Amino acid sequence: MAGAQLERSASSVRESMAAFQRSASSVKVDLAATPILPRTGSALNGDGKLKLSPSMSSKDVALLGASSPGIRNRNIVIGLLSTLLILAVSWHSFSPDAIPAYEAPVGSSKWSHGGRAVPYKEFVQKSLVGAQKFLVQDPTINMKYHGGPLLTGTMKVHVIFYGYWAANQKTILTDFIKSFAAPKPSTNFPTVAGWWSITKNYKDKAKTPVAQKVVLGKVVEDKYSFKKNLKEADIEAIVAKSLKAIDPKFVDPTALYVVVTSPDVNVQGFCSSLCGTHSFTRSPLTQHKVLPFVWVGNPSKLCPGHCAWPYAKADYGAGPNVPPLKAPNGDVGVDGMTITLASMIVGAATNTRDNGYYQGDTAYDGYEAVAACGGIFGDGAYPGYAGKLLKTTTGASYNVNGVNGKKFLVPFMFNLATKKCAMQ
Repeated sequence: MAGAQLERSASSVRESMAAFQRSASSVKVDLAATPILPRTGSALNGDGKLKLSPSMSSKDVALLGASSPGIRNRNIVIGLLSTLLILAVSWHSFSPDAIPAYEAPVGSSKWSHGGRAVPYKEFVQKSLVGAQKFLVQDPTINMKYHGGPLLTGTMKVHVIFYGYWAANQKTILTDFIKSFAAPKPSTNFPTVAGWWSITKNYKDKAKTPVAQKVVLGKVVEDKYSFKKNLKEADIEAIVAKSLKAIDPKFVDPTALYVVVTSPDVNVQGFCSSLCGTHSFTRSPLTQHKVLPFVWVGNPSKLCPGHCAWPYAKADYGAGPNVPPLKAPNGDVGVDGMTITLASMIVGAATNTRDNGYYQGDTAYDGYEAVAACGGIFGDGAYPGYAGKLLKTTTGASYNVNGVNGKKFLVPFMFNLATKKCAMQ
């Protein structure tokens, strides 16, 4: 409804501008008959009346006086038209799709905010200097709402597989997303859906909760259209490029667009400073709509010890030297990705434009709903130990059940209702 009202208002502005343009063009002034006032002398006397210039005759003054109403009308039209143009240019700033004021600090990446999933080594280093808390079941977390929009209603998750992906890898990731709103089973607790239900306590200004109905949207394949070394802007371009395949007629700003890159693709900052992130994009290709997106890389070749822990052995300096856990779906890279993907989808839903929910003074150094819980996957977690987990008959570790018999590992999330980090 709000969108339709905005569109009608915008249409009215465009019609008004067109009408003023027609009015302006209808005002005709005979420049040949209208003398140009000399720069060296005013044509007005002390009482504001026209006076003769040495080069002006009384006939010239009469002509100038006769044309003055036309000039005044023209100036009024031009002034009103200029005002409308200024309003039109700034229209988006007053709309619900307005970009928030948050900007990365000078010299920092646009992705340098609390929504990024940092490599495990960086995460542990922060914990050791007191920035994060482990072994604390009820950490002191002050999660604040900063007034921005959230993803509410029904959330479609469109997935863009960039690069080469095996069929079973795609199935693991799409089944994970299908598990977000799966019906509650009579057995096999806990579930991905139960974990996601914690987000219902995150509400926007209208007291509308984060989307509890999450559905898998379109699945799109992109075979290296931007090659194998990607910059941040390339991820946004991949999202924009996928829109025609998702829906050639309608761009949906309420959906979430997920880009996953294959193991042979390197993305700016991947492994060194992040494993994934969420952000938003707006351009003519998105019809100037703000589209939230998530990017997660497959770390199996480039940095499993950074971005696939605890299913890969942590790199040197990233906690105790302990053996990795067995991946429940048999793919270290993809099982590691689901951990990052879980965190980023929560972040995109609860802190969509970096002005939603986070702990901290700014979006740059803030912690979102998952990051605030300090990398906990089970009770008793600490650096190098994921916590008490469930085991399959084959010895694989997990903490939630999904659709089609899948098992996954998801990070604990801050529950606004109980003020505790939880998994169900």
